[in-house]
Amino acid sequence: MKNLREINCTSANIAVDIDGTIFEWADFPNIGKPVPHAFRVLQRLQERGHQIIIWSVRHGDALDLAINEIRRHGIIPWAVNINHGQDEYSLSPKIDCETYIDDKALGCPLWWPNDAYKPYVDWQVVEEILERFGWLEPEHSQADGYSI
Repeated sequence: MKNLREINCTSANIAVDIDGTIFEWADFPNIGKPVPHAFRVLQRLQERGHQIIIWSVRHGDALDLAINEIRRHGIIPWAVNINHGQDEYSLSPKIDCETYIDDKALGCPLWWPNDAYKPYVDWQVVEEILERFGWLEPEHSQADGYSI
């Protein structure tokens, strides 16, 4: 079984949830404010050659609203709720990818601000993990006071 360090570091398929992950929680179908650091880290992943697959329970107009907002922030999803070509080998609705970034995923680092009623993904910790495993080039060094 491969671990994250052994997976291709420059072209992984990464499934990313919307609510509580990219955007703060809001009254559905509204979109909340961007979760801090989410778009910066997603941009770094995209620039590195990773494919961002949006993975959400949203559908119809609610999904379109979110995808338009994601694109407005400069992220061009490789796919939405599907992995291109997956239908050639599987009829499962589960996305075939190297990893999921989702506030509901067991072990996903979370941040719970005092004014929030649910936690959000902690993108600073996600970024540190991705750098540690070589999926992103480190932006900071120990000398910068930034450690993993």
